[in-house]
Amino acid sequence: MQSGRTVFGLISLLLLIMLVVIQPQPLPQDVLENWRVINAVGSTEGSDSRTEALENLLKYQPWRVDLWHQLAKEALDTGDDAAAVMALEHLEGIESLDAEMLFQMAELYLRNGQIDQAEQTWQRLLSQENLSEDLYLELVRYQRLEGNFDFAREAAQGWVMQYPTSGKANYYAGLVHLAADPDRAMIWLQAAGSLDPVYQTRSIKLVDAAETAKRNEDQAYQLVVIGRALAYIESWDLAEEAMNRAVHLAPQAAEAWALLSQVQQKLGRDAAPALEYALKLSPDSTIVRSSAAAYWRSQGKPDKALEYLQSLAEEQPLLGIWQVELGATYQMMGKLDIALNHYLNAVELEPENPSVWQSLAAYCFHTGIQVQDLGIPSARTALQLDPQNADLQGLMGWGLLTSGDLVNAEQFLRKAIELDPGNATAFYYLGVLYLQDQKGGDANQAFNRSVELSEGGSIGWMAARLLEEMEN
Repeated sequence: MQSGRTVFGLISLLLLIMLVVIQPQPLPQDVLENWRVINAVGSTEGSDSRTEALENLLKYQPWRVDLWHQLAKEALDTGDDAAAVMALEHLEGIESLDAEMLFQMAELYLRNGQIDQAEQTWQRLLSQENLSEDLYLELVRYQRLEGNFDFAREAAQGWVMQYPTSGKANYYAGLVHLAADPDRAMIWLQAAGSLDPVYQTRSIKLVDAAETAKRNEDQAYQLVVIGRALAYIESWDLAEEAMNRAVHLAPQAAEAWALLSQVQQKLGRDAAPALEYALKLSPDSTIVRSSAAAYWRSQGKPDKALEYLQSLAEEQPLLGIWQVELGATYQMMGKLDIALNHYLNAVELEPENPSVWQSLAAYCFHTGIQVQDLGIPSARTALQLDPQNADLQGLMGWGLLTSGDLVNAEQFLRKAIELDPGNATAFYYLGVLYLQDQKGGDANQAFNRSVELSEGGSIGWMAARLLEEMEN
């Protein structure tokens, strides 16, 4: 009996102790203060303060997965790379990160110079199933920006394997493979053009270039042809890769070095070494001298560009292209009358060439000189010579927009888009038209489409600027 009472007493004591232990304890004052900082909506507390508060809370409550997620988001939003990496690495240890989080983690590693960790994270990302097309596109574009073309190709290949009937997936797979594996690239590009009309015009241009290149056994020459086609669609990074491959295969190919310098100018790189080497190899080459003119014009020294262009015009007096280039150079110098004379010379030399009429019309629309009397008639002549050319339909729309004829301008711009649904320039001018007509929603859609289709080109940059102005 005594034993039973002893056991009962011990159990009662243990229960009492447990009740004391498990009773809610008052939170330390600093924990309460950290929660106040985190939960203060619309307060003067800065984002850095919230990040620090979350880090402090996690010292007390490291099991709170929701707080780790919140810390990762807050740190990413404020640019606190160290805190973001710590949070994401901790989360990866306790759960599978989704694709977006893996992408962000790889970005952070790369930004902090942790190349191996970044590449391992990219690989884990690619191994995930059911990645969205948007994430594949973001991944390919990011790798291109970083100059990691091999990984961009690997990502694009995974994209097209997962979405074989997507025109966009086929287009990007073909685009990034064109310099490295043109035969495979052509298969994807041909598929892209048939699957989605948005990519038809560009795909045809690139496939034609690849087929032209194949007719010559010189591999360096093939890469130059492909590089020029990539430059034409303003894929400057891939054009640079093609030209770099060309000069590696043929170090004495002056024209490849000259064209490399032109691409480097567009990318904002130092183009002088490549151009100087090209001039050393072949100072009399037409392509080398025209590249030198382009270089000096880009450097804000049009007078030096004139030296090259004038000699080319004298040597090849029947070609309108040199008159157009002289006109563009004098236009840059502000000598608009002299510039106009050169554009007029170009159409006189080659009256059946729509591109010279296009240049004359563009001069008028850019400067506002003789828009009605000369610019629009020149655009009409170009269009008569090549009526199915989407760029010329867009040119006519631009001219009519410049003259204030919004109704007819819209018709031509829509015709340009009908002929080439991937025409970023036509969407840009359509956005400008809607902006002038006070149709902000339509303008926003057109500008966003232009940015998407331009893929970093100059017209997309202009559209992005107008979008920013509309938001402010």
